[in-house]
Amino acid sequence: MEYVQKGVIYATLGQNPFAQGHDPAVRLFNYLVGGVVPTCARMVTEASVVTQDNISEFWTP
Repeated sequence: MEYVQKGVIYATLGQNPFAQGHDPAVRLFNYLVGGVVPTCARMVTEASVVTQDNISEFWTP
């Protein structure tokens, strides 16, 4: 993040590791216990592009 702030690199990507672990576990539970089939075969978690313009939303030095 310091490199983005200093302009060494233009951007970096942020992930949501909580959702990456939580969402599949909930979908698996719902399928095994209730027979609920997910609406789509692939679930995508949100990723963020962090630049100098929005770095304050993701990082405080």
